[in-house]
Amino acid sequence: MKKTKTFIFLIISSISFLQMDCKEEPPVAPPIELPPGSRDYTWTVDTLKPPPGDIINLYSMWGSSDKNIWVVGHGDVSYNCIWHYDGVKWQRDSVRLSSNHQSVYGFGPNDVWIVDAPNGERIWHYNGSQWSLFGNYKKPTQSIFYLGNVWGDAANNVYAVGSEISTSDNMNHAVIMNYDKTNWKYLVISDVDVALLSIRRENQSTKYYLVGAYFGATESLYEVYEFDEQQQLKEIYSNPSQIRNVNLINGKIYFSGGKQIWKYRNNQFEVWKDFSSTDFHIGTLWGKSESDIFAQGFEGNTYGIVHFNGSDWKMLYPLNGPKQYFLSSMAVFDSTVFALVGDNTTNMIVRGKLQNH
Repeated sequence: MKKTKTFIFLIISSISFLQMDCKEEPPVAPPIELPPGSRDYTWTVDTLKPPPGDIINLYSMWGSSDKNIWVVGHGDVSYNCIWHYDGVKWQRDSVRLSSNHQSVYGFGPNDVWIVDAPNGERIWHYNGSQWSLFGNYKKPTQSIFYLGNVWGDAANNVYAVGSEISTSDNMNHAVIMNYDKTNWKYLVISDVDVALLSIRRENQSTKYYLVGAYFGATESLYEVYEFDEQQQLKEIYSNPSQIRNVNLINGKIYFSGGKQIWKYRNNQFEVWKDFSSTDFHIGTLWGKSESDIFAQGFEGNTYGIVHFNGSDWKMLYPLNGPKQYFLSSMAVFDSTVFALVGDNTTNMIVRGKLQNH
């Protein structure tokens, strides 16, 4: 009787094991298809005019909403170099800070940063009511510091990147600074002969990606670097003509330039989109999702604001005309987009508003 019970138990156990072993795997969910971004924009233009006789060249823009946007740049006098939009009109912030602001970025109406050059050791902050010099971080050398980009993924984790130009050998040395909610400090002043142009980090990642440029006597190279928690700066790409921009769209990193967009996966670059068969060439990207991307770009010989809807590119707003304007920065919101364009004498905000919004 004991043997019979044992035999029955073994049979039941075997059947249970077979049932468990043959259990079907749950179906893999298909990738989510994002709806194509709308191209149904109505466009208007605002011209930012300094006082007669003054000259400005604005090239960096950031906003917390379509009712709070900052624009900065270079001018012959400092009180023309910061502009603000309140949802109704643009106006100069007549505070005298610097005549050569390079980049603006923030985390809300009461927390905005500006870096400048060639005295890049100065960093400015806006607290919601006024701008002030947050700190002067000049090194005790004869070198020239240049901070060209400020960006962060949190109010207590802000980065500024650029270069130190040595007056002894005229070489660039990569510079990375960080703000931790208390103060700014230098993380890296590298012997790498490159001027860092931008820095971004993908959501949930511990690694930052930077694009820099090397300006040699006979050629210029664009290089991509990886920067990790150990504060190691590692070159992962170098080419004179392809990848020139690192972009963050909806928390994901994309590299762009020419006729391709790349992702960096498993320590190698993978082409995400290739439009070599089209007339489009693209530069920096701004967007809401993988199917709603704006860029500075060409369609043939026509330069302007182009758009990718997940399937193809389209020229939305040509900038060719009596003058050749350059698109330097964009701020993209749910129903409105702002593009900062200009040349050496004219600065304009091209604003697109989705119809029926």
